[in-house]
Amino acid sequence: MADVFISYHVASAAGVVRQIAEQLRKRGVTYWHSEGDMKPGFDFAQVAPQEIEDCKVFLLILDEGAVNSIHVGTELALAFDRIHEISIIPFRVQACPLKGRMRYYLKLIQIMNNRLTPPLDKRIAELADYIAQLLGKEQKADKPPRVQPPTPLVRETARAQTPSALWTPPAALWTRETISAGWRHTVGLRKGGSVVAVGDNEYGQCDVTAWRDIVALSAGSSHTVGLRRDGAVVAVGNNGWGQCDVTAWRDIVALSAGDLHTAGLRRDGAVFAVGSNSKGQCNVETWQDIVALAAGWRHTVGLRKEGAVFAVGDNGYGQCNVSKWRDIVALSAGRRHTVGLRKDGAVFAVGDNNNGQCNVTKWRDIATVSAGEYHTVGLRKDSAVVSVGNNAWEQCDVSDWRDIQLP
Repeated sequence: MADVFISYHVASAAGVVRQIAEQLRKRGVTYWHSEGDMKPGFDFAQVAPQEIEDCKVFLLILDEGAVNSIHVGTELALAFDRIHEISIIPFRVQACPLKGRMRYYLKLIQIMNNRLTPPLDKRIAELADYIAQLLGKEQKADKPPRVQPPTPLVRETARAQTPSALWTPPAALWTRETISAGWRHTVGLRKGGSVVAVGDNEYGQCDVTAWRDIVALSAGSSHTVGLRRDGAVVAVGNNGWGQCDVTAWRDIVALSAGDLHTAGLRRDGAVFAVGSNSKGQCNVETWQDIVALAAGWRHTVGLRKEGAVFAVGDNGYGQCNVSKWRDIVALSAGRRHTVGLRKDGAVFAVGDNNNGQCNVTKWRDIATVSAGEYHTVGLRKDSAVVSVGNNAWEQCDVSDWRDIQLP
């Protein structure tokens, strides 16, 4: 029983797979691939499905041969049947458009480094580091690992180009949530780095009492992510779409949890997203000059350094109609609404208001805001907390909270 099943087109990627296998071996990770592990006389059609059934990670080597291979497509389909049990990691080694059922299956799955830079050997080392950490294996490489976050699978369009230069935001502009409203739960950051939570805990999204040294946090629909002082990220709750696969992220300065996805901003200005991409909410890989992110139900919004806001994803309720906002210093995306905090402490909101979650125009002296499923909370500059919207799960019972840390 191998930790990793490597799916690839033998004629085109055998050399790459041998390099990957060697790097995995150095890190104590077991693997299975057809060229090296298929014993003579055995039926591939019987052995391969069983190996896929037993593995913990399905690693797909993406090149032209794999995209056009019926066998690789079948292996991916078998892995997809276990999508809630294993990690599926597509790893691109050649620029090639996805098509057919390969495109269908990979539309909602993150990709490990969609860009073809840096050089392949370095990307293979990063891939092996990521898999080793994912499996909890002790690192055996010569150099300490520094795992870069996986970037999302992007649509095969001309706009998905790697920026020639990444802007580095000054630290003063990074916006970090110290109070966050999830779909049915609310979390707050206390002075000293501990975290409190109230509301629904069906998936363990409120199991944050053991967290320490937290400097920012974000509550999604049924998961919660926290940013540690050292730039690492922790997560609890539902991980059915990989939205909690953030533990390998490093040098993060801001993050946001949506319904089934999580977005993060790295210190060098790069933006990452993991989880579901059903409405294009993870298509953030080309964003630049970002100082804040907000992940909603099926949409993601970003704040530029000059105070302008833009959005990707579902706009069925007008939740992405933010292009005219100006002088914004913080923002948050809910299920179907988006709220923005202006420099003078006033608050704006667009999108669904059926539960009064957008009734924030009278708020003043607000230091930060957060939008939940059908509710919105705000932290005033005097550290008091205000809220509007649905309170069916007591997610608005925050009026007695004190000592909540200002951003």
